[in-house]
Amino acid sequence: MNYNKEQLHDMYLDWFNNYLSTEKFAEHYNLSMAETENVLDMGRKIQEAINIRIEEKNIHTDEKNEYS
Repeated sequence: MNYNKEQLHDMYLDWFNNYLSTEKFAEHYNLSMAETENVLDMGRKIQEAINIRIEEKNIHTDEKNEYS
């Protein structure tokens, strides 16, 4: 299982938006449940990092607007 960050993120978003179960996701991508858990865990961490950057940017923008 060698996926780059973009692939992991895309797979996580695909699971998040389109699957009701990890079993169907694993079946679709032909992954074991252990591989699926790893892919989703890494994808979730990437998404969390993106969310933090967005929040920090919004806070910075809000502070800038507050002092304008």
